[in-house]
Amino acid sequence: MNESAAKSLRSLQKDHALILLHEQELETLRAQGALAMPERHREHFVKVMRRAGAWQALVSDGRGDLCTVTVEKSVMHIHSATQPAPPAHARATVTLIQSWIKPKPLALVLQKAAEFGVTHIQLIETERSQAAHEKPARLDAIVENACMQAYNPFKPQISTRSFDDSLQHSERIMAFGDLDAHGTLTDFLPAKMQHRGFFNGPEGGFSRAEVEKLRESAQGVLLSENVLRSETAAIFALGYLCLRP
Repeated sequence: MNESAAKSLRSLQKDHALILLHEQELETLRAQGALAMPERHREHFVKVMRRAGAWQALVSDGRGDLCTVTVEKSVMHIHSATQPAPPAHARATVTLIQSWIKPKPLALVLQKAAEFGVTHIQLIETERSQAAHEKPARLDAIVENACMQAYNPFKPQISTRSFDDSLQHSERIMAFGDLDAHGTLTDFLPAKMQHRGFFNGPEGGFSRAEVEKLRESAQGVLLSENVLRSETAAIFALGYLCLRP
């Protein structure tokens, strides 16, 4: 997001909540001028946030374009359009390629990835990973809720791939945690606006064969002298990659 768009969003955060809709839902809202709040959001805003009466919100479909609405009796009434999001090429993208791990740690990783502003998440099966265990709708709900709480109008795209496919089709400058590496994460310095990403292993780490393949396609970095949990490594690496200019 460019500087002017970021400032515009921050200025609205004081008085506006952020509601993420599916693409078709936002199209209906814009066409009709009003739309009942989706059931999946009502409990959060009514019971958790205790929003009552008429209140203001920003609405996005997760791709960055925003409009403002007034919500009254769980119905959204559109009343103005705001500055559209900058084009995708105007901001660096960050990809997380994450091995399947246990449900609770995986949910934490997805939440933090959405909060930091990761643009793509690929879930992969590796030799030591957990079996795929979450439905796409569940994964989407996790990142959607995290984006709303973080006022992030760009919802990460989630896909699943094999380990080999993730290596072959990666067009980004990638790093991965390597206990034998000499350089640290701060030595991983993609150029400004260059697409970058991080391969994150499962509990127990990548196998020796997988590490050898990774070394051919990505830069090994030492995250810590200690062995980190998978979720700790992901959060640490994403914080650096997303917040670094």
